[in-house]
Amino acid sequence: MGIERRYRRQQERDTLKLRQRIHDQEMKKMNENPELYMKQVEQYLKNLKEHYDKQQEEQQEESITKQRGA
Repeated sequence: MGIERRYRRQQERDTLKLRQRIHDQEMKKMNENPELYMKQVEQYLKNLKEHYDKQQEEQQEESITKQRGA
């Protein structure tokens, strides 16, 4: 039991360290080239909006189909 807990805690620490390292790398990239970073952020937001819009359309189609079936 104690070994499993210790192993799990070590995994959590390693994961946190990895996340911090990735975050630090992203911040370094952003500081070195803010224009490129902003373009990436804009593209991400555009993709997110497209995905959200597509989900909304699908939900509307489902509700219309259910209303007709009912």
